[in-house]
Amino acid sequence: DDINVKESTTAAYSMANFFTDNGPVPIWGNFGLRVVSTEVDSKGLRTGYVTVQDADSGLWAVESTGVLEDIRHKHTEDVWLPSANINFEMSDTFMIRAAAYRAMSRFNPEFMGAGRDFGSIDDDFDYETREEALQGELGSASGGNPYIEPFLSWNADVSFEWYLSDDTAISTALYYKRSEAEVMSQSQQERLTIDGVDVLVDVRKPVITDDTSGLWGFELTASHVFSTLPPP
Repeated sequence: DDINVKESTTAAYSMANFFTDNGPVPIWGNFGLRVVSTEVDSKGLRTGYVTVQDADSGLWAVESTGVLEDIRHKHTEDVWLPSANINFEMSDTFMIRAAAYRAMSRFNPEFMGAGRDFGSIDDDFDYETREEALQGELGSASGGNPYIEPFLSWNADVSFEWYLSDDTAISTALYYKRSEAEVMSQSQQERLTIDGVDVLVDVRKPVITDDTSGLWGFELTASHVFSTLPPP
C-alpha cells in the first residue's frame, strides 16, 4: 500500500488576439494553445516470493521471502489544449459571447501507485507443478496505474447578454462538455518473473476507456447595482 508518486509538469501557452469592426457587428476575441507535458515517476514496494517444493509429497507452494523489492515506473504524457473566445457586439445593449476549449484533468496520486497487492498467500502445498503454484497464488493482484492518461474533455459555451441600463443586466448561457473517455476499474495483464519463471498476472487498476459522455448546462443570471440608494 506504499505510494510514492512524483509528478512534474511543464507547460507553455501562446495566445493571439483579434479585432474587427469592418462590418455592422464588431467582433473580437482570442485564440490560444497550451502544451502540457507531464512526467510521472512512481515508486512502489512488493514483497518477494519464491516457490517451494515439499520433499515428501512433491507438491508446490508459494512463500514470501519477507524482503521488499523496489518497483519503479516512469511515464510522460504530452497534451495539446486549444482554445477560442469570440465576442459579438450586436448593439450597445446586446452582446453574444462564445467559447470553445479542450481541458485536461489529472488523477489523484493514489491512482498512480506502482505497488502490487497480491492479497494473502496460502503457504499450503496444493499444486503439482511450480507453474501452477505461481499462477494459482499470484495470478491476480490490484494496484495503481502509473500509465493512466489525463482525463480530456471538449467544452463549449455561448451566452446572450442584455444590458438594460448602466445598473441592470440579464444573461442566459448554454454550456456543453464532452468527455473523451471514461474512468473504470479493469483487469489488465502484467508480466511478473519469480524464480526465473514468467507469470501473467491479472492486475485490477484504474484505466481510461474509449467510452464518451456528455453534459449539458443552462444558466440564467440577473444583476442590478442599487446606485440610487443613499450611501451608508
